Amino acid sequence: MAPTESLAGGKTTLPAAFPIQAPPQSMSETSPSTTAAFLSGGGQMRERMRANDWSSSPLGWPETWPQALRSVASLMLGSRFPMFAAWGPDLAFVYNDAYAEILGDKHPAALGRRFREI
Repeated sequence: MAPTESLAGGKTTLPAAFPIQAPPQSMSETSPSTTAAFLSGGGQMRERMRANDWSSSPLGWPETWPQALRSVASLMLGSRFPMFAAWGPDLAFVYNDAYAEILGDKHPAALGRRFREI
């Protein structure tokens, strides 16, 4: 029989080959591994989002974003209409090509920043 590790006071066991690791404390602690699929394709903002250094953004790297945010970003980036999302407790800002024109001089520095800083 394979060795096991006890969890929750010995009530649950898992094979030792499956150690439990704590998740990162925040999304920004994880570095990018591969380009997120929702950022593939054309468009200025998709390109900027792929090249952006997300380490200082409250959102963290796109590869670690929750599926809901990935879906919102994908919808926005595919739209010709000006769209933005302010996500999470810090209201981190992401937007599409059409909204970049509205931002004027605040673009591209606004990408991934806290809404109150823009």
